[in-house]
Amino acid sequence: MLFPDLTICNFNPIRRSYVQAINKTNDFSIDLLYYLMLYDMDAQFLYGSASRHELQVGQSILDDYISKHPNFTVDDFYMEAGFDCSEVFKYCSIGGRVFDCCANAEPIRTNFGKCFTLKLQNSDKEWMHRQTEPGASAGIQIILDAHLEEQFGINKPNDTTQPLFSNGFENGFRYFVHQKDSIPYLVANGISISPDTVAYTAITTNRYVLLPRESWGNCSDEYPQEYAQSDFPYSMANCQLICKAKYFTDNCGCTPSLYNIAETFPECSPFETYLCIDQHLRTQTNDSVYYAAPDCSQCKLDCLSTTYQTSNSYGRGLSNGALYWLNRKNSDWSIDHMKENFGIVNIFFSEMKFTEYSQIQATSLTEILSDIGGNMGMFLGMSVLTITELSMYFSKLLWIIISKKRREYLYKKKTKEQERDKKIEEVVTEISLFRFRKEGTGSMIRLKGLVAQHPIQPTSPSELDIAQLAWTEAQQNQNSEIPEIITDDCNPRKINGGVNEQALAQLRQMHEKLDDYRKEKRSNTGDSGRNPTS
Repeated sequence: MLFPDLTICNFNPIRRSYVQAINKTNDFSIDLLYYLMLYDMDAQFLYGSASRHELQVGQSILDDYISKHPNFTVDDFYMEAGFDCSEVFKYCSIGGRVFDCCANAEPIRTNFGKCFTLKLQNSDKEWMHRQTEPGASAGIQIILDAHLEEQFGINKPNDTTQPLFSNGFENGFRYFVHQKDSIPYLVANGISISPDTVAYTAITTNRYVLLPRESWGNCSDEYPQEYAQSDFPYSMANCQLICKAKYFTDNCGCTPSLYNIAETFPECSPFETYLCIDQHLRTQTNDSVYYAAPDCSQCKLDCLSTTYQTSNSYGRGLSNGALYWLNRKNSDWSIDHMKENFGIVNIFFSEMKFTEYSQIQATSLTEILSDIGGNMGMFLGMSVLTITELSMYFSKLLWIIISKKRREYLYKKKTKEQERDKKIEEVVTEISLFRFRKEGTGSMIRLKGLVAQHPIQPTSPSELDIAQLAWTEAQQNQNSEIPEIITDDCNPRKINGGVNEQALAQLRQMHEKLDDYRKEKRSNTGDSGRNPTS
């Protein structure tokens, strides 16, 4: 398991010896020191607890001191007045193998002043990057020196200096286990250890993999566009600090140094911060007045992050064996000094594993479309093709309703189609007339139709012969053919403007002759029945 970064701070950010050294001119007063300590105080805490009059006095003292020492800066003061790495770290080891703490530690300014971040993964020694076995014996062990003799207002009977710092009620150190290359915020997440104490910090690793906005998530790997100038790796905590810095700068022209992690904004003094909040950023509800912090909702969760949950236990008092063993390592470390100032921190993985939480879509786009299609097919009998056809139909219908040109076009199109169909029907009729006349089938069809309209009783062969003779005689007398009439119902129709009455008269005459022949035959048959001898 790869070791996380470890940031360690002394509760006493200013060495007494340093203040005494720069106060040889007697112009660095205790009031100025008190005012400088407020630079790293949170804006909300400053506005709620500080006195406007005292802040104004402190600002005037600082302005006067800067006029005499133009090279003086608050940031340089904190970094020089804080403890050096070798003064804090006395002994470091991983799994019993000793390494140089300060070769892998970087100074950093936090709300606790000057601190040190131990970055073991940046070491050129591979064995320092990770823990290979669970338990405290395979983890990191660090021995720290608090240097309580450097505090203000102790061991001096005539020293009436009051506690200067917001953390002035504790001795020892505060350390924070955090993700690589992230900025520690020790006020909320730190672990405290006092001198003459042994701390055991067991680490449990959790990894979070979240979905970005384009995948229906809400995380981000990039700063919002208005914060894009930051060179820090993106994290929600870093983004919120930059958000607060920009909020102050937009309203007051400067920002508290605690928020200026990117060092791209002008920094406010404590008095300027107080005035900014009081004049521009405060909110009053009934009788309460408080600092209205920015929302910073544009800062999203990290898409990929690792958190370290710690379980802490403590042992009170260093054993005599440990004290004598350390004294043999360095005779300058007296037993009395170690009892008063040394603290031991053991940081290790309790288990060689981590838990990963991955965010996934509860329902993908494919599943949504599948569910919609299945429900529509089951309850409505619809398919994608149906939806497509309906969409096309309604879109065309809407087009017709909206567009006048479309309506005119469709009307003209329909008229042309009707005219075309009429012409096609006329052509087909003419072709049929021509074909039927050419084949000679029109007369037979007409005759069959006429015969069907005048039913004839069954006749004998002799009757048919007589009818045929009558028909032949009628044709000879007429000396003309019956016109070919082509109709669907075989009835005479107008040909060349009129009905062929002559042909109809001939048919009636033939029918009358057949009737006369039947009557004559019936009468003859009756006579023979009455007179069998004839």
